Amino acid sequence: MRWIVMVLMLFTLLAADHDRERDEHLPFDISYLGLNETQHEEVERIVRSHREDHRRFKRHKRETREAINRLFTAERFDEARFVELSQALRGDAAAMQARFLGALHNVLTPEQRRRFAHYMEEWEIE
Repeated sequence: MRWIVMVLMLFTLLAADHDRERDEHLPFDISYLGLNETQHEEVERIVRSHREDHRRFKRHKRETREAINRLFTAERFDEARFVELSQALRGDAAAMQARFLGALHNVLTPEQRRRFAHYMEEWEIE
């Protein structure tokens, strides 16, 4: 019986230690990448630019949502215009994210890219 309890405790400890890196990670934190000074400066520039793009995108998204609301409250709902507005918004988000990830890809080493990919979802544009 002791062996079973000890084995269960060991597996519990191993599982807890495995998730520790994920639990300690803060959203949008890149300290785990181990950037050198040059990379750090370049990534800061990229992130600043991305934030500015994101602000513009949020403004564009708000305007698009207002246009969609006007479509819906109109006497006749224009499905084609709704699709056009929605696709344009998703396309803009994808293009902005591609620019950000492309610039970041050019700065990071293959190992840093692998580590970044683990948390890439938190950088997605919504």
